[in-house]
Amino acid sequence: MKVAYFDYWTGGIHNFALIDSLLKAQGAHTILLHIGSWNDPSMLKQSGVINGIYAEDISVHGTNHIFKVLKKIQPDVVVTLNTNYIMDRVVCLSCRLLKIRTVFMMHGDRVVDDQVIQKLLSKDSQSLWKKTKKASKYLKLTVPNYLNSLWNFDKSRVFNFAWLSILYQTFKHPQSYYPSNKDELIQDKCLVYANKYLNYYHEKIGYELKKIEVIGNPKHERIFSLLANNGFDVAMLPASVQGLVKAQKKYLLYIEDAFVEQQNSAGWTVEFRNDFIRDVATALKLQGYELVIKLHPCTLINTVLAPEEVLVFQKEDVDSLMFFSSGCIGFTSTVLTNCLLLDKPLFTPRWGKELPQIESEFLKKGVANAWMDLKDPVYFSINTAARENFFHEAISVNTTGSCQRICEIILE
Repeated sequence: MKVAYFDYWTGGIHNFALIDSLLKAQGAHTILLHIGSWNDPSMLKQSGVINGIYAEDISVHGTNHIFKVLKKIQPDVVVTLNTNYIMDRVVCLSCRLLKIRTVFMMHGDRVVDDQVIQKLLSKDSQSLWKKTKKASKYLKLTVPNYLNSLWNFDKSRVFNFAWLSILYQTFKHPQSYYPSNKDELIQDKCLVYANKYLNYYHEKIGYELKKIEVIGNPKHERIFSLLANNGFDVAMLPASVQGLVKAQKKYLLYIEDAFVEQQNSAGWTVEFRNDFIRDVATALKLQGYELVIKLHPCTLINTVLAPEEVLVFQKEDVDSLMFFSSGCIGFTSTVLTNCLLLDKPLFTPRWGKELPQIESEFLKKGVANAWMDLKDPVYFSINTAARENFFHEAISVNTTGSCQRICEIILE
Protein backbone atom coordinates (compact mmCIF):
# COMPACT_ATOMS: atom_id res chain seq x y z
CA MET A 1 0.00 0.00 0.00
CA LYS A 2 1.18 3.53 -0.81
CA VAL A 3 0.50 6.19 1.80
CA ALA A 4 0.95 9.88 0.96
CA TYR A 5 1.16 12.39 3.79
CA PHE A 6 0.11 15.90 2.78
CA ASP A 7 1.14 19.09 4.54
CA TYR A 8 1.80 22.75 3.78
CA TRP A 9 5.49 22.50 4.72
CA THR A 10 8.03 20.09 6.22
CA GLY A 11 7.89 21.64 9.68
CA GLY A 12 5.10 19.32 10.80
CA ILE A 13 6.77 16.10 9.68
CA HIS A 14 7.21 14.95 13.29
CA ASN A 15 3.46 14.31 13.38
CA PHE A 16 3.82 11.75 10.60
CA ALA A 17 7.04 10.35 12.09
CA LEU A 18 4.97 9.11 15.05
CA ILE A 19 3.27 6.56 12.79
CA ASP A 20 5.65 6.18 9.85
CA SER A 21 7.80 3.33 11.18
CA LEU A 22 4.69 1.38 12.20
CA LEU A 23 3.19 1.77 8.73
CA LYS A 24 6.43 0.69 7.06
CA ALA A 25 6.67 -2.30 9.37
CA GLN A 26 3.30 -3.39 7.99
CA GLY A 27 4.47 -3.10 4.40
CA ALA A 28 3.38 0.42 3.51
CA HIS A 29 5.40 2.75 1.30
CA THR A 30 5.22 6.37 2.44
CA ILE A 31 5.92 9.80 1.00
CA LEU A 32 5.36 13.35 2.23
CA LEU A 33 3.99 15.66 -0.45
CA HIS A 34 4.15 19.31 0.58
CA ILE A 35 3.77 22.80 -0.89
CA GLY A 36 6.59 24.44 1.06
CA SER A 37 7.92 26.25 -2.01
CA TRP A 38 4.77 28.36 -2.10
CA ASN A 39 6.09 30.24 0.93
CA ASP A 40 9.81 29.50 0.66
CA PRO A 41 11.34 29.61 -2.85
CA SER A 42 14.45 27.82 -1.57
CA MET A 43 12.37 24.63 -1.40
CA LEU A 44 11.72 24.58 -5.16
CA LYS A 45 12.50 21.16 -6.65
CA GLN A 46 13.56 20.01 -3.18
CA SER A 47 13.31 16.35 -2.17
CA GLY A 48 15.03 14.09 0.33
CA VAL A 49 14.63 12.12 3.54
CA ILE A 50 13.54 14.01 6.67
CA ASN A 51 13.04 12.16 9.97
CA GLY A 52 13.16 8.92 8.05
CA ILE A 53 10.41 9.99 5.64
CA TYR A 54 10.98 10.68 1.96
CA ALA A 55 9.60 14.18 1.30
CA GLU A 56 9.21 16.14 -1.88
CA ASP A 57 7.92 19.57 -2.75
CA ILE A 58 5.08 19.76 -5.27
CA SER A 59 7.40 21.58 -7.70
CA VAL A 60 9.38 18.34 -8.17
CA HIS A 61 6.53 17.25 -10.45
CA GLY A 62 6.70 20.32 -12.68
CA THR A 63 3.26 21.57 -11.68
CA ASN A 64 1.51 23.41 -8.86
CA HIS A 65 -1.74 21.50 -9.26
CA ILE A 66 -2.45 19.03 -6.44
CA PHE A 67 -4.88 17.05 -8.61
CA LYS A 68 -2.24 16.36 -11.27
CA VAL A 69 0.37 15.27 -8.71
CA LEU A 70 -2.00 12.92 -6.89
CA LYS A 71 -3.06 11.44 -10.21
CA LYS A 72 0.61 10.89 -11.03
CA ILE A 73 1.82 9.33 -7.76
CA GLN A 74 -1.43 7.35 -7.23
CA PRO A 75 -1.42 6.76 -3.47
CA ASP A 76 -3.95 4.40 -1.93
CA VAL A 77 -4.60 6.81 0.92
CA VAL A 78 -3.75 10.42 1.73
CA VAL A 79 -3.21 11.44 5.36
CA THR A 80 -3.69 15.12 6.24
CA LEU A 81 -3.25 17.30 9.33
CA ASN A 82 -5.97 19.84 8.52
CA THR A 83 -9.60 19.83 7.48
CA ASN A 84 -10.62 23.51 7.58
CA TYR A 85 -8.82 25.38 4.83
CA ILE A 86 -9.02 25.92 1.08
CA MET A 87 -6.14 23.60 0.26
CA ASP A 88 -7.86 20.91 2.32
CA ARG A 89 -10.82 21.29 -0.04
CA VAL A 90 -8.44 20.83 -2.98
CA VAL A 91 -6.96 17.63 -1.56
CA CYS A 92 -10.33 16.23 -0.50
CA LEU A 93 -12.12 16.86 -3.80
CA SER A 94 -9.16 15.62 -5.83
CA CYS A 95 -8.98 12.40 -3.83
CA ARG A 96 -12.72 11.78 -4.20
CA LEU A 97 -12.48 12.04 -7.96
CA LEU A 98 -9.37 9.82 -8.05
CA LYS A 99 -10.97 7.33 -5.62
CA ILE A 100 -8.18 7.79 -3.06
CA ARG A 101 -9.08 7.31 0.61
CA THR A 102 -8.44 10.26 2.93
CA VAL A 103 -7.71 10.31 6.64
CA PHE A 104 -7.54 13.49 8.72
CA MET A 105 -5.67 13.26 12.00
CA MET A 106 -5.35 16.09 14.50
CA HIS A 107 -1.82 17.41 14.99
CA GLY A 108 -2.44 19.70 17.96
CA ASP A 109 -5.13 21.00 20.26
CA ARG A 110 -7.73 23.19 18.56
CA VAL A 111 -10.01 25.78 20.13
CA VAL A 112 -13.57 24.45 19.99
CA ASP A 113 -15.36 26.56 22.61
CA ASP A 114 -17.73 28.94 20.80
CA GLN A 115 -17.20 31.77 23.28
CA VAL A 116 -13.43 31.58 22.99
CA ILE A 117 -13.63 31.36 19.20
CA GLN A 118 -15.79 34.49 19.07
CA LYS A 119 -13.23 36.35 21.18
CA LEU A 120 -10.46 35.22 18.83
CA LEU A 121 -12.44 36.28 15.78
CA SER A 122 -13.12 39.70 17.30
CA LYS A 123 -9.40 40.12 17.98
CA ASP A 124 -8.12 38.91 14.62
CA SER A 125 -4.48 39.97 14.88
CA GLN A 126 -3.82 39.93 11.13
CA SER A 127 -4.02 43.43 9.74
CA LEU A 128 -5.61 44.23 6.39
CA TRP A 129 -2.12 44.97 5.07
CA LYS A 130 -0.79 41.53 6.04
CA LYS A 131 -3.79 39.80 4.54
CA THR A 132 -3.42 41.81 1.33
CA LYS A 133 0.25 40.81 1.05
CA LYS A 134 -0.77 37.15 1.20
CA ALA A 135 -3.46 37.67 -1.43
CA SER A 136 -1.04 37.41 -4.35
CA LYS A 137 -0.03 33.89 -3.34
CA TYR A 138 -3.68 32.89 -3.03
CA LEU A 139 -4.55 34.34 -6.41
CA LYS A 140 -1.56 32.72 -8.10
CA LEU A 141 -1.58 29.30 -6.43
CA THR A 142 -4.42 28.54 -4.02
CA VAL A 143 -7.35 29.86 -6.06
CA PRO A 144 -6.32 28.12 -9.34
CA ASN A 145 -5.94 24.86 -7.39
CA TYR A 146 -9.35 25.27 -5.84
CA LEU A 147 -11.07 26.13 -9.12
CA ASN A 148 -9.28 23.28 -10.87
CA SER A 149 -10.44 20.78 -8.25
CA LEU A 150 -14.01 22.10 -8.41
CA TRP A 151 -13.99 21.93 -12.22
CA ASN A 152 -12.72 18.35 -12.23
CA PHE A 153 -15.11 17.25 -9.51
CA ASP A 154 -18.30 19.08 -10.47
CA LYS A 155 -18.31 21.91 -13.01
CA SER A 156 -21.55 23.33 -11.61
CA ARG A 157 -19.67 24.29 -8.45
CA VAL A 158 -17.60 26.73 -10.47
CA PHE A 159 -20.62 28.40 -12.05
CA ASN A 160 -22.67 28.82 -8.86
CA PHE A 161 -19.92 31.13 -7.53
CA ALA A 162 -20.19 29.84 -3.95
CA TRP A 163 -16.40 29.63 -4.07
CA LEU A 164 -16.25 33.44 -4.03
CA SER A 165 -17.95 33.45 -0.64
CA ILE A 166 -15.46 30.88 0.64
CA LEU A 167 -12.53 32.99 -0.54
CA TYR A 168 -14.00 36.04 1.17
CA GLN A 169 -14.57 34.14 4.42
CA THR A 170 -10.98 32.91 4.35
CA PHE A 171 -9.68 36.42 3.71
CA LYS A 172 -11.75 37.79 6.58
CA HIS A 173 -11.00 34.96 9.06
CA PRO A 174 -8.03 32.85 7.90
CA GLN A 175 -8.47 30.32 10.72
CA SER A 176 -11.77 29.12 9.18
CA TYR A 177 -13.35 27.99 12.43
CA TYR A 178 -16.82 27.83 10.86
CA PRO A 179 -16.38 27.00 7.17
CA SER A 180 -19.26 26.96 4.70
CA ASN A 181 -19.80 24.40 1.90
CA LYS A 182 -18.58 21.90 4.46
CA ASP A 183 -19.11 18.85 2.26
CA GLU A 184 -15.95 19.80 0.35
CA LEU A 185 -13.89 19.26 3.51
CA ILE A 186 -15.21 15.87 4.61
CA GLN A 187 -12.60 13.12 4.50
CA ASP A 188 -13.21 9.41 4.86
CA LYS A 189 -12.02 9.37 8.46
CA CYS A 190 -11.66 12.09 11.09
CA LEU A 191 -9.31 11.14 13.93
CA VAL A 192 -9.55 13.36 16.99
CA TYR A 193 -7.68 13.40 20.29
CA ALA A 194 -10.55 13.45 22.75
CA ASN A 195 -14.28 13.60 23.42
CA LYS A 196 -14.34 17.39 23.62
CA TYR A 197 -13.69 17.62 19.86
CA LEU A 198 -16.60 15.42 18.80
CA ASN A 199 -19.24 18.14 18.71
CA TYR A 200 -17.01 20.62 16.87
CA TYR A 201 -16.05 18.26 14.04
CA HIS A 202 -19.61 16.93 13.83
CA GLU A 203 -21.61 20.16 14.10
CA LYS A 204 -19.20 22.83 12.82
CA ILE A 205 -17.22 20.92 10.18
CA GLY A 206 -19.91 18.43 9.19
CA TYR A 207 -18.49 14.96 9.78
CA GLU A 208 -20.97 12.19 10.46
CA LEU A 209 -20.32 10.73 13.90
CA LYS A 210 -19.60 7.34 12.37
CA LYS A 211 -16.65 8.89 10.52
CA ILE A 212 -15.11 10.37 13.68
CA GLU A 213 -12.98 8.27 15.99
CA VAL A 214 -11.43 9.31 19.30
CA ILE A 215 -7.92 7.86 19.17
CA GLY A 216 -6.14 9.82 21.93
CA ASN A 217 -3.13 12.06 21.51
CA PRO A 218 -0.16 10.12 20.05
CA LYS A 219 2.19 12.57 21.76
CA HIS A 220 1.03 11.24 25.14
CA GLU A 221 2.15 7.70 24.42
CA ARG A 222 5.68 8.31 25.66
CA ILE A 223 4.43 9.46 29.07
CA PHE A 224 2.04 6.52 29.40
CA SER A 225 4.81 4.11 28.47
CA LEU A 226 7.33 5.65 30.88
CA LEU A 227 4.82 5.62 33.73
CA ALA A 228 3.79 2.03 33.05
CA ASN A 229 7.39 0.85 33.00
CA ASN A 230 8.86 3.09 35.73
CA GLY A 231 10.98 4.54 32.99
CA PHE A 232 11.70 8.03 34.34
CA ASP A 233 15.30 8.30 35.48
CA VAL A 234 17.26 11.19 36.96
CA ALA A 235 19.82 10.68 34.19
CA MET A 236 17.21 12.02 31.75
CA LEU A 237 17.53 15.47 33.35
CA PRO A 238 20.03 18.18 32.42
CA ALA A 239 23.10 17.95 34.67
CA SER A 240 22.23 21.11 36.62
CA VAL A 241 18.74 19.80 37.46
CA GLN A 242 20.20 16.42 38.37
CA GLY A 243 22.23 18.37 40.91
CA LEU A 244 19.07 19.82 42.45
CA VAL A 245 17.42 16.40 42.72
CA LYS A 246 20.49 14.70 44.19
CA ALA A 247 20.84 17.52 46.71
CA GLN A 248 17.16 16.99 47.59
CA LYS A 249 16.31 20.56 46.60
CA LYS A 250 12.70 21.03 45.53
CA TYR A 251 11.87 22.97 42.38
CA LEU A 252 8.83 24.17 40.44
CA LEU A 253 8.83 24.16 36.66
CA TYR A 254 7.52 27.22 34.81
CA ILE A 255 6.21 26.35 31.34
CA GLU A 256 6.68 29.60 29.44
CA ASP A 257 4.23 30.52 26.64
CA ALA A 258 6.17 32.90 24.36
CA PHE A 259 3.63 35.65 25.09
CA VAL A 260 6.22 38.29 24.16
CA GLU A 261 6.60 36.81 20.70
CA GLN A 262 2.83 36.52 20.18
CA GLN A 263 1.34 39.76 18.89
CA ASN A 264 -2.06 39.23 20.52
CA SER A 265 -0.72 38.92 24.08
CA ALA A 266 -1.08 42.54 25.15
CA GLY A 267 0.96 43.63 28.12
CA TRP A 268 3.76 41.08 27.81
CA THR A 269 7.01 42.77 26.90
CA VAL A 270 10.57 41.54 27.27
CA GLU A 271 10.95 43.69 30.37
CA PHE A 272 7.67 42.46 31.87
CA ARG A 273 8.62 38.81 31.28
CA ASN A 274 12.04 39.26 32.88
CA ASP A 275 10.51 41.04 35.89
CA PHE A 276 7.88 38.29 36.16
CA ILE A 277 10.57 35.58 36.22
CA ARG A 278 12.55 37.46 38.86
CA ASP A 279 9.48 38.00 41.06
CA VAL A 280 8.39 34.34 40.83
CA ALA A 281 11.91 33.11 41.58
CA THR A 282 12.13 35.39 44.65
CA ALA A 283 8.70 34.32 45.93
CA LEU A 284 9.47 30.62 45.52
CA LYS A 285 12.85 30.98 47.17
CA LEU A 286 11.15 32.31 50.30
CA GLN A 287 8.99 29.17 50.29
CA GLY A 288 11.94 26.82 49.88
CA TYR A 289 11.68 26.10 46.16
CA GLU A 290 14.00 26.67 43.23
CA LEU A 291 12.66 27.84 39.87
CA VAL A 292 13.37 25.95 36.65
CA ILE A 293 12.06 27.33 33.35
CA LYS A 294 11.19 25.50 30.13
CA LEU A 295 10.93 28.09 27.36
CA HIS A 296 8.51 27.82 24.46
CA PRO A 297 10.26 26.83 21.17
CA CYS A 298 9.34 30.24 19.68
CA THR A 299 10.78 32.28 22.55
CA LEU A 300 13.89 34.29 21.72
CA ILE A 301 16.14 32.88 24.40
CA ASN A 302 18.68 35.70 24.16
CA THR A 303 16.01 38.13 25.42
CA VAL A 304 15.33 36.12 28.59
CA LEU A 305 17.21 37.45 31.62
CA ALA A 306 16.78 35.36 34.75
CA PRO A 307 18.47 35.47 38.16
CA GLU A 308 21.67 33.44 38.27
CA GLU A 309 20.16 30.65 40.38
CA VAL A 310 17.25 30.09 37.96
CA LEU A 311 17.84 27.28 35.48
CA VAL A 312 16.55 28.00 31.98
CA PHE A 313 16.09 25.43 29.21
CA GLN A 314 14.49 25.38 25.79
CA LYS A 315 15.19 22.09 24.01
CA GLU A 316 15.56 19.71 26.96
CA ASP A 317 13.04 16.95 27.75
CA VAL A 318 10.03 18.63 29.34
CA ASP A 319 8.43 15.39 30.62
CA SER A 320 11.37 14.44 32.83
CA LEU A 321 11.63 18.04 34.08
CA MET A 322 7.96 17.78 35.09
CA PHE A 323 8.25 14.32 36.63
CA PHE A 324 10.96 15.30 39.09
CA SER A 325 9.42 18.70 39.92
CA SER A 326 7.14 19.51 42.85
CA GLY A 327 4.64 21.07 40.44
CA CYS A 328 4.25 23.30 37.42
CA ILE A 329 3.49 26.96 36.83
CA GLY A 330 1.84 28.02 33.60
CA PHE A 331 -0.99 29.73 31.75
CA THR A 332 -2.18 28.20 28.48
CA SER A 333 0.48 25.90 27.02
CA THR A 334 -0.91 22.55 25.90
CA VAL A 335 2.22 20.99 27.41
CA LEU A 336 0.62 21.63 30.81
CA THR A 337 -1.66 18.68 30.07
CA ASN A 338 1.43 16.50 30.61
CA CYS A 339 1.70 17.95 34.10
CA LEU A 340 -1.80 16.65 34.82
CA LEU A 341 -0.98 13.24 33.35
CA LEU A 342 1.95 13.07 35.77
CA ASP A 343 -0.40 13.94 38.66
CA LYS A 344 1.46 17.13 39.51
CA PRO A 345 -0.04 20.29 41.05
CA LEU A 346 -0.53 23.10 38.55
CA PHE A 347 -0.44 26.81 39.42
CA THR A 348 -1.60 29.76 37.32
CA PRO A 349 -0.52 33.27 38.44
CA ARG A 350 -3.41 35.71 38.85
CA TRP A 351 -2.07 38.52 40.98
CA GLY A 352 -3.22 42.12 40.59
CA LYS A 353 -3.99 44.32 37.62
CA GLU A 354 -0.32 44.45 36.67
CA LEU A 355 -0.46 40.82 35.44
CA PRO A 356 -2.24 40.51 32.06
CA GLN A 357 -5.23 38.21 32.51
CA ILE A 358 -4.60 35.37 30.09
CA GLU A 359 -7.55 33.07 29.40
CA SER A 360 -6.80 29.69 31.00
CA GLU A 361 -8.81 26.55 30.28
CA PHE A 362 -6.96 24.84 33.13
CA LEU A 363 -8.29 27.35 35.66
CA LYS A 364 -11.73 27.33 34.08
CA LYS A 365 -11.93 23.55 34.40
CA GLY A 366 -10.65 23.58 37.98
CA VAL A 367 -7.54 21.52 37.28
CA ALA A 368 -5.14 24.37 38.12
CA ASN A 369 -4.85 26.43 41.31
CA ALA A 370 -4.96 30.21 41.03
CA TRP A 371 -1.89 31.86 42.57
CA MET A 372 -3.55 35.11 43.60
CA ASP A 373 -0.70 36.96 45.29
CA LEU A 374 3.08 36.69 45.14
CA LYS A 375 3.11 36.81 48.94
CA ASP A 376 0.77 33.81 49.15
CA PRO A 377 2.22 30.31 49.42
CA VAL A 378 1.57 28.01 46.49
CA TYR A 379 -1.14 25.49 47.38
CA PHE A 380 -0.40 21.92 46.38
CA SER A 381 -3.96 20.65 46.62
CA ILE A 382 -5.40 18.76 43.62
CA ASN A 383 -9.10 18.79 42.72
CA THR A 384 -9.42 15.10 41.91
CA ALA A 385 -13.02 15.28 40.67
CA ALA A 386 -12.22 18.17 38.32
CA ARG A 387 -9.25 16.30 36.92
CA GLU A 388 -11.29 13.17 36.33
CA ASN A 389 -13.81 15.23 34.34
CA PHE A 390 -10.98 16.91 32.45
CA PHE A 391 -9.37 13.58 31.60
CA HIS A 392 -12.68 12.23 30.28
CA GLU A 393 -13.31 15.23 28.03
CA ALA A 394 -9.86 16.51 27.09
CA ILE A 395 -7.71 13.36 27.14
CA SER A 396 -10.20 10.48 26.88
CA VAL A 397 -7.61 7.81 26.02
CA ASN A 398 -5.06 7.31 28.80
CA THR A 399 -3.18 4.27 27.55
CA THR A 400 -0.71 3.55 24.78
CA GLY A 401 -2.01 2.35 21.44
CA SER A 402 -3.01 5.59 19.69
CA CYS A 403 -0.36 5.29 17.00
CA GLN A 404 -1.20 1.67 16.34
CA ARG A 405 -4.89 2.49 16.02
CA ILE A 406 -4.14 5.31 13.56
CA CYS A 407 -2.13 2.89 11.41
CA GLU A 408 -4.94 0.33 11.47
CA ILE A 409 -7.38 2.95 10.19
CA ILE A 410 -4.98 4.14 7.47
CA LEU A 411 -4.40 0.59 6.27
CA GLU A 412 -8.07 -0.48 6.30
